[in-house]
Amino acid sequence: MLALIGIQNCNQVKKSLKWRNDYSICLDFDDFKKQYVTKNQVTTWRETPSWKVLLNKRSRTYKELSEIQKTNISQS
Repeated sequence: MLALIGIQNCNQVKKSLKWRNDYSICLDFDDFKKQYVTKNQVTTWRETPSWKVLLNKRSRTYKELSEIQKTNISQS
């Protein structure tokens, strides 16, 4: 079973949900704003080949960081 985790108003999530509906794909969707992420989920995600794939560099939050903050981001 595929799982999609994000927020409902994210454009990429909207596209993914439309794709799911168009092709009748079995896909679970967890909305961050309605269902909080657990510590176990975050721990599992951190075990991906690179933690950097979890970093959304297109988000407003990331873009508002200073250059110093951006260069000092680490897994911890």
